[in-house]
Amino acid sequence: GFVPYRGADTYTFVDKTDIYPSSKSYYYQGTIKDSCGNTRTVSNIVKSILLKITDDQEFIFTKHLSWSNYIGFAAGVESYDIFRVLSDSTNVELVGNSGLFSTTFTEDLEFAAEKGSKIEYFVEAVEASGNPYGFVSRAGSNKHPVYIEGRIFIPEAFAPHGKNKVWR
Repeated sequence: GFVPYRGADTYTFVDKTDIYPSSKSYYYQGTIKDSCGNTRTVSNIVKSILLKITDDQEFIFTKHLSWSNYIGFAAGVESYDIFRVLSDSTNVELVGNSGLFSTTFTEDLEFAAEKGSKIEYFVEAVEASGNPYGFVSRAGSNKHPVYIEGRIFIPEAFAPHGKNKVWR
């Protein structure tokens, strides 16, 4: 893509090509060109964070989060913050923090069942201190919705005159 020069301090680019941030990580690099199209500066290459969530087969309220490492900070990654949003609320909750070498998080959502069934997670990488430009950057993952859904068991057969005299 292309972002024209407007004299601003910062610029934002939204990738509108056929990308699937919930399916895979992507690599990005920025290039600054002059008015003649000559390359003047090239940025570092960054790799986006891919967040995946799996259900626990034994406990319906337990969710297992895992994500790919972020690549691209000048000072490297210090840690990852894990955020949760309940039922499309505007309240974003920090629910955990992992160190540099941990890219997993598990949460029991039984408390959230009465507050609504839709929950959304995302992860942010936090840059370590030592950035040569004097600031600490953050990079976010894809947003991943999860739903709390009950399980129901229906037997294949029953004995109407057996031990269970009342069928409900």
